[in-house]
Amino acid sequence: NWKDSKKKPVKNVDIITDIDELISTKPNVQIKWIKAHSNDPNNDMADTLANKGADIFKQKYILNKT
Repeated sequence: NWKDSKKKPVKNVDIITDIDELISTKPNVQIKWIKAHSNDPNNDMADTLANKGADIFKQKYILNKT
């Protein structure tokens, strides 16, 4: 029963549950919140890769519908 800070159900609970399960099997994994668009090099790289992945998905599955 994942809840946000306002005690409402979290969005993407399926993804959060999957991540939680993975972390429970990897005790050395740490999750650290980093403010978006704060010029953190790793966050910027993750954002770039996520956008490239979204572009590839859009090209392959949305724009090329037949």
